[in-house]
Amino acid sequence: MSGRPSILITGGGGYLGSMLARSLLDAGHDLHLADICFSDAALKEFPRYSQVYLHTLDLRDAVAVERLCRVAEPAHIFHLAAMIDRSRDPALMAPMLEVNLGGTLNLLMGLKDIPYLSFGFSSTSEIYGNKNPLPFTEDMPPQPVSPYSLSKWMAEDLIRSWSGMLGKPWRVFRIFNFYGPGMPPQTFIPQLLESLERRTSFHMTPGAQRRDYLHVHDLLWYLREMVLGEMLQNEVINLCSGESVSMDEIADKLTPREQDRALLHKDLPYRENEIWDIRGDASKLRTAFPHHRPRRIEEGLQGLVR
Repeated sequence: MSGRPSILITGGGGYLGSMLARSLLDAGHDLHLADICFSDAALKEFPRYSQVYLHTLDLRDAVAVERLCRVAEPAHIFHLAAMIDRSRDPALMAPMLEVNLGGTLNLLMGLKDIPYLSFGFSSTSEIYGNKNPLPFTEDMPPQPVSPYSLSKWMAEDLIRSWSGMLGKPWRVFRIFNFYGPGMPPQTFIPQLLESLERRTSFHMTPGAQRRDYLHVHDLLWYLREMVLGEMLQNEVINLCSGESVSMDEIADKLTPREQDRALLHKDLPYRENEIWDIRGDASKLRTAFPHHRPRRIEEGLQGLVR
């Protein structure tokens, strides 16, 4: 270990965690990346850097989590690791709570005696549900609609209560949809881009549902500025653009050529309990960072079209 202040990123082997780690390589910190499974790209890239340490870790293993916290002694923590499944299946409740709530408790317990400077938790815009009025503000009552969003809400409350009892700093980031280069094909935009690259048919709903999208580079900028700085300490913050766009509009923007549009088939049914519009209130971000202008969706998507 170098003796430099260290940063711990749980979920550091995934897309967002790896992108965050890359953006922090020049920050003068040791980076400890923990994940249950690292991507091939992360395993190939990060061992080249002397200040990056990889830890294969299951958050459900309290002993291993405590050991990691002792080794890393982080000054800053980005808690991004989670079990993610947005289906409404009640059978997911137990594993979601075990990982997303129990794993968070294990992490907090492991950090209990470490005088860290910041703790940032990645939550989700899904906790606002489908009954709160737009735009979603941080003081609205959560109305989770899935085991995933419920587990995130419960973890939020755990972090606030725990940190208040021990006098520890915290931030909760309610992350809305994000997009950017190199995303794995697990969400709408990268799925469509992969289909276009392969020249295969892409099936989607008619696309009336609207979502609030933030470019991943803007998302990373906000995360770094808040967790490594002093802005918006001990608060819940929406990480969003403050605007929503329909999935149909996004599909049209990503298929400017007629031959690409021919691959689109808007023939899938909407899911039950569909949330038709998700739009966050970005007032906290705009007030705290008045000089940062996040990319508009049109600008960001242009950079992805080949």
